[in-house]
Amino acid sequence: VYKRQEQAGQGTLIVINHPQGLQTRYAQLQAPTVQVGQTVRQGETIGTTRSLESGQSFLYFEVRSNSPLGWVAEDPGRYIQPLAIR
Repeated sequence: VYKRQEQAGQGTLIVINHPQGLQTRYAQLQAPTVQVGQTVRQGETIGTTRSLESGQSFLYFEVRSNSPLGWVAEDPGRYIQPLAIR
């Protein structure tokens, strides 16, 4: 885990660096379960999502790649299988 910070009105943001020069970012977390410097494995829980006033919750997920321009946003669909939306 590279970074864990509270975002005003956004819950907690967790940033994970991956060895392939990729970074994943997870926001809208209410109860993070990881600390900066901790190594996490695929499938490990890193936190739970916040509930909105409507009772719904969601996770903001982003993939970025390291480039000469800095961390550039990528299409996450290139890295994860399609999710079933209900």
